[in-house]
Amino acid sequence: MALNQDTILTFLLEHGGKVTNAELLNCFKSQIHCGDPAGKQHNRDLFKKLVNSVAVVKQIDGVKFVVTKKRYRDFVKGDGEGLKSGDGDTGSQSSIGRKVEDSDSVPLDPIAHEWLVKCSAGMWRHVYGLLLLDTQLVNKRDFLSGFTALHWAVKGGNGEMVRKIMDISKSKGTCVDVNSKTHGGYTPLHIAALHGHSDIITLLVQGYGARVNVRDNAGKKPYHYLGTCGTLELKELLGGRQGEHCRDPSEEEEYRVLLPKGLNTISKLFQPHMGHRRKHRHQQPPGFAVWDGF
Repeated sequence: MALNQDTILTFLLEHGGKVTNAELLNCFKSQIHCGDPAGKQHNRDLFKKLVNSVAVVKQIDGVKFVVTKKRYRDFVKGDGEGLKSGDGDTGSQSSIGRKVEDSDSVPLDPIAHEWLVKCSAGMWRHVYGLLLLDTQLVNKRDFLSGFTALHWAVKGGNGEMVRKIMDISKSKGTCVDVNSKTHGGYTPLHIAALHGHSDIITLLVQGYGARVNVRDNAGKKPYHYLGTCGTLELKELLGGRQGEHCRDPSEEEEYRVLLPKGLNTISKLFQPHMGHRRKHRHQQPPGFAVWDGF
């Protein structure tokens, strides 16, 4: 068994989404304690980093468990006993009480299940292999966020994977909606602007005809999220006006009034941490801790 994010996440999911520290270490001890002392230390540091990328530590009935982060919770095999909707990392759509549509509740076949797990974890080599097998997978959505593979690739700034998703699907007769919305109303172009991926913005607009005037659930267009960091050319590409900041307070207020209460804050879920919030970016929710089980 290789020591990587994929194998650790798979192990956790196959064991109901939570295991004790001893169970986790016992499974991977042969991979951790191999080689010379320097190699062992390297493996320990790597293992700690990998575990913290997919899980948090939570105390349940007085016992500390390594628990999968909420973004992976729908992929847990079995009933996931002990994993309540409030457990795990923050930032999930479920935390704001979004009702999942009936069509999203249909059990997934194994390949679709694997596809969503690999996409959300950014395991693009595996995603590419699955894409070659079945391009219909590109339209599968993450239950919690509504992300498709295209949204995940854009969020990660992976332009090569964006091209593969669009071009391979088209060559095999599968239509990919480049303006597909997440549960928060985000198109891939919104996501690219949120994370400052200028090359992806250009690729989506000029290469695949992404619409620049689509609004999310907060009434915002992609260019609203560029802020002052976007170049003039990028703002113009997204329909921004010269000589003005990307954000138009009066326009945003107009759409905020029209929206149901609560929707005008949903756009904050996927925004990068900035400014005074930076000092809090590594803090875990109350009751959770970073794993350091050695």
